[in-house]
Amino acid sequence: MDNKEELLKQARKIVKATNRKLKNLDSKGYYNSFSSKKLFERLGGSDSMLKVLDGKVTGIKIKKSPTITDLHKIIKAGKNFLQSETSTPRSIRNVVKRTKESMYKTLSIEGGRDISMADIETYYDMLGDKDFDYFNTIDRIGASELWAMIDEAIDRDMSQNDFIKMFDRANIDINDLDVKEKIINIYNKYVL
Repeated sequence: MDNKEELLKQARKIVKATNRKLKNLDSKGYYNSFSSKKLFERLGGSDSMLKVLDGKVTGIKIKKSPTITDLHKIIKAGKNFLQSETSTPRSIRNVVKRTKESMYKTLSIEGGRDISMADIETYYDMLGDKDFDYFNTIDRIGASELWAMIDEAIDRDMSQNDFIKMFDRANIDINDLDVKEKIINIYNKYVL
């Protein structure tokens, strides 16, 4: 569908629904978290499609003279957000609860250590990350060990080389360039 008028009509409808959900998330204290954070990242940029007030994104917008590409981008990003499990306060609360339970069980967090919202978001994002998933298997490292390695690297303010050496000690072939690239990606996303 490349009819600009039809695309514009669809984009307006999606922008309206998206902005309504964003306003609701903000009012419940879930501003710029989970799927809304991803939406902002997808639509941000130099010729942004985001409405910003006092440095805070308040919604998405359609530029005055949008291209067909702009409209497709808004429609795709908006649909992804609207269909996401984390686009409503209620579903975010459910995800937070499930993720906390999973973190306590999988990571064996002892002593009732308080888990921050940032920890939950990071863990939730990791579960869909292809580089994290590569190592998140029993025959490689596993989620709890990988999370512990990332935690240790953060706590010790490790360099990239030291982080790579941790994988070598865990019997991961760091000489394989694809594997090494995945390790570096994890370092850049979750340690830095």
